[in-house]
Amino acid sequence: MRPLTEKQREALTFIATTIRLTQRPPTIIEVSRHMGSDNSRRGLGHIEALEKKGYLVREPGQARSIRLTPAGLSLFEKTGSSPPREIPLLSARPSADPSHRTIPVPGDFFGERPDFAFHLEADLPFPDGQIRPHDILFVQETPPSDGEIAVVEDPVSGILTLYTVSKRHGQFALSAPGNSERRYDLGKKELTRLVRGRIVGLFRSLLSPPSGNSPNERQPQ
Repeated sequence: MRPLTEKQREALTFIATTIRLTQRPPTIIEVSRHMGSDNSRRGLGHIEALEKKGYLVREPGQARSIRLTPAGLSLFEKTGSSPPREIPLLSARPSADPSHRTIPVPGDFFGERPDFAFHLEADLPFPDGQIRPHDILFVQETPPSDGEIAVVEDPVSGILTLYTVSKRHGQFALSAPGNSERRYDLGKKELTRLVRGRIVGLFRSLLSPPSGNSPNERQPQ
């Protein structure tokens, strides 16, 4: 097989790790962001190079169609990913949980380094299925952009949940997914106080179906 450049090897590791931990391949823009750019051409360039060298295949025109070839899987198994690091794992009511739970995260999995993980417990309706109940979301403690989903301390209940942040004419609003009537208009100072951060990734299938089990009982494979 033709050797890979350092950047191509990094892209391959990210793709393989994403598939292993989320059971689906990343998009081209997700590969680009991991490689440090919002320009999809960067990710596409690495993907096409890995295709030509025989390390992966994909279906043109289909989203999330990247698949590793036996050669790509073999290389990933030999080199592995960076050692994991532990980050805090919060529940919806972090103040009610005195234990300091953490979750191991592969060092090269995220293009944007998360500051904490959030165990989504609420059954929030996301029509596109992008986020599902009991996902573990990874959050960076930076302000969200207009239209981004953020982890927010609910203004009424005080629990951590998800809202879409929007900005218009210098004012901000929090909108609950799937419920346009559940909306809060607020100023920048209050927004800063309530928003804990923006989502930069998620883990799926790490938890058993709801049965009272602790997230620490299962670890990423």
